[in-house]
Amino acid sequence: MNVLRVLSVFILLSSSALATDEAIYSKDSPIVHAVERVSPYVFNIVSTRPIKLNPWYQLFTPFEPQPRHRLGSGVMIAGGYVLTNQHLIQDAVGVKLVSAESKEMKCEVVGEDYPTDIALLKVKGKGGGGAVLGDSNELKLGEWAIAVGNPFGTPSVTLGVISALHRSIRVGERIYRHLIQTDAAINPGNSGGPLVDINGMVVGINVAFLSSEVGQGVGFAIPIDIAKMVTEKLLTEGGVVIKPWMGMEYQELTSDIARHLRISETQGVLISNVEDKSPAQKAGIKRMDLLKGIAGFPIKTLDDLRYISRLLKGGNEYPITLIRDNREIKLTLKPEPLISKPYTSSIGLKVHEMNERIAKTFGLKGRDGVFVCKVERSGPLWGSGLQTGDRIYAIGRYKIRDLKDFKKVEGMISKGSRVTFLFEREGVSYRLTTLIR
Repeated sequence: MNVLRVLSVFILLSSSALATDEAIYSKDSPIVHAVERVSPYVFNIVSTRPIKLNPWYQLFTPFEPQPRHRLGSGVMIAGGYVLTNQHLIQDAVGVKLVSAESKEMKCEVVGEDYPTDIALLKVKGKGGGGAVLGDSNELKLGEWAIAVGNPFGTPSVTLGVISALHRSIRVGERIYRHLIQTDAAINPGNSGGPLVDINGMVVGINVAFLSSEVGQGVGFAIPIDIAKMVTEKLLTEGGVVIKPWMGMEYQELTSDIARHLRISETQGVLISNVEDKSPAQKAGIKRMDLLKGIAGFPIKTLDDLRYISRLLKGGNEYPITLIRDNREIKLTLKPEPLISKPYTSSIGLKVHEMNERIAKTFGLKGRDGVFVCKVERSGPLWGSGLQTGDRIYAIGRYKIRDLKDFKKVEGMISKGSRVTFLFEREGVSYRLTTLIR
C-alpha cells in the first residue's frame, strides 16, 4: 500500500513538472504571450546629433560634415507618449521612431531628466493606448524578467530573472539608483526598451552602459515607478523635474550620532529641523526623527533621499516610514509646489523670481535674482552651460535683483551677440560668456 502511495505521488509530481516545462518551452507559453502583448508598442529610436568641428578643419575641407546617429529603443505608453533613456536623446537636434513594420514617425521631446536617465517623447498626432505599466515596488527576486527592444527596426527579446533590487552604479558623472538587476542580456540597442514581467506589464526601462562595476551577463533597468514619477513631473511642470517644498532639513546618520542618540538603527537620514507650517510639520514629522522610507523607496543615505525627494510632486500624498524612540511610525507627507507659473523668456529660459524656499531647497546663498526653471531645447541658450537650479544675479554689467530687472535686460539682448551671465549653482558662483544663436 505504501509503495502505491509513493508511486502515485511520484507520478503526480512528474506530470506537474512536465506541465510546467511545456508551459515554459511551448509556443503558447506565458513568456510568448507577454512578448506579444508589449512588442507592438516597442520602437526603434534614432536621434541625430550635430558634429562640432574645429573651425580650421571647416576652412580647408570641401565636405559638409555628416550628423551622427544614435540608436536605441523606446516603449509607447497611453496618449502617444514614449518612454526612453535620456542619454539616447541628449544633445539631439532631431528624434524619430521606427516601428517593427519600418514605419517612421516624427516626435518631439516633451522633457528629459538627467539624474534618472529618463526622457519622455510625444509622437505627433498620435494618441490612444500603449503598453500596460506595472508596479516595480512589488517585484520579487527570482521572478521572470523579459527585456524587449527594437535596436534596428526589428524586435529583440532576451529572458532572465530578477536577480537584485535597489542597485546603485556610477557611470561617468551619472549615478543610477534603485536599479533592477537581471541576468537577461541588455545590449546597447535595447537600451530604452521595456523590461516586462510574465504578464507583459512594463516593470522597468532597460539601460545599457559600460562600467567597470558591471560584470558580464548582468543587465539593469530603471524601475517603472521612478519612470512614472518622472513622467508626471514632466507633463505637469513644463517638461522639467524640480524638487517640491517639504520644509525640513536633514543629515546622514553616523555611528557616533546613533550612539549619542541611542538609536539602534545604522542606516537612514536624521531630521535636523522642521520648518513651521511646512508640509513636514503638517505630516507630523519631528526633529530627531529617523527617515527610513518614502514613496515606497528605502532611504539609507542622504543621496537616496535627494534622489527620490526631487521626484515627488507638489500636491500628491506619499507614505513615509520613520523611526522615533526606536519605534517604527508610518505617516503621510504632502509636499507643496516650489514653482508656480514661471516666466518664459525670449532667450529660451523659463525663470522664476527668487524666494527663501527656492534658496533653501537648492542650497543657494543669494536671495536676489531669478531662478532658472528650464533651458528650452529649441532656444538660443540650449547647450550653453546654464541649467535648472541656477540663480542668475547679473547679465553683463547689469545686476538682476528680481524678475523685473531680468525682463528689462532681456529686451536688450539680440541674436548673434555675446552675453555674459553671472550665476550661482549649489552655493558656488560662476561666470559664463556665450553666443546667442
